[in-house]
Amino acid sequence: MVEAVTDEDTRKWETLLARLRDLRPLLVAYSGGVDSSLLLFAAREATPDGYLGVTAVSPSLASEQLIFLRNFVRDFELRHREVSTQELEDPNYQKNHGDRCYYCKTHLFTVLEQIAEAEGYKNLAYGEITDDAGDHRPGARAAQQFSVVAPLADAGLDKASIRRLSRSFGLPSWNHVAQPCLASRVAYFQKVDESKLSAIERGEALLRGMGFERCRLRHHDQIARLEIPLARFSEFLERREEVVSALRAEGFLFVTLDLEGLQSGSLNRLLTLPMSMSSHP
Repeated sequence: MVEAVTDEDTRKWETLLARLRDLRPLLVAYSGGVDSSLLLFAAREATPDGYLGVTAVSPSLASEQLIFLRNFVRDFELRHREVSTQELEDPNYQKNHGDRCYYCKTHLFTVLEQIAEAEGYKNLAYGEITDDAGDHRPGARAAQQFSVVAPLADAGLDKASIRRLSRSFGLPSWNHVAQPCLASRVAYFQKVDESKLSAIERGEALLRGMGFERCRLRHHDQIARLEIPLARFSEFLERREEVVSALRAEGFLFVTLDLEGLQSGSLNRLLTLPMSMSSHP
C-alpha cells in the first residue's frame, strides 16, 4: 500500500518544480511510465507554456502503453507530440548486445535534439530517478552524450516518492507496474525484430487478460519464459493449458514458468556469462 505524501516528498517536489523552471523551455521524453508521467505533469505545473512532451512511437512501444499515454495527455491537457523513431532498422540495435538501450536512446535523443534546434527548446529531459543509479542502463550513456538532464533524480526522487506524489495529484499512473519497452524481453544476443516484439506484446496481453497484471514474457527464441509473482503460481498453473495453447499459436515451441518468479532485469544475467556459455554468435 502506498503511504501518504511526506514532508520530504513535498520538499523534493518543490525542488523539482524549481529545477524545471530553470530548464525552460524544455522537451520531456515521455514514455507513459510512472516516472515520466510525473515529470511531464510537473513540467506543466512549473512552466505551463515552456515545455513539450515527446513520445517515440515504434514497434517496441506496447499498444496498451500508447493508449494510456494518449489518454493521459488528453485528460491533463498536456503539451505533447508523437514522433516516429527507426531504431528497429539499426543493425546495432537489432544485434541486441548489452548496449541495445544505448542505440535506442541515441535514436530518441537525436530526434529530440532536432526538434529542440528547430523550435528553440533549450534543454532535453528524461525520467531517470535515483533508483536507477548503479543499474545496467546503457541509455544513461546516450543521455550524457546528448546532455539530457534528469530532473527527477536531481530532486532526489525515488520510485516510492514518485508513486506517493502521483497518487496525491490524481495521476492514473501512480500504481502502474513497470513497463519497460518490449525489446527488453528479448534475450541478449538474439536479434530483435518486429515479429518477436509482437509475440511478446500479445503474450503479455493474454496474461494480463487472465488477471496477471504483473508479468513478463521473456523471449528466448523458441522458448517463452514466463515470470509471475510466486504467490500466484498455483492459480496460474490451473490455467496452464490455456496459456500453453495461446503461446504455441504465437510460434513458441516451449512454454516455461520461471521458478524464481517475477524479477526485474533477469535477462541481465546473460551479460555476466562467459562468452562460451552465452548465445553470442
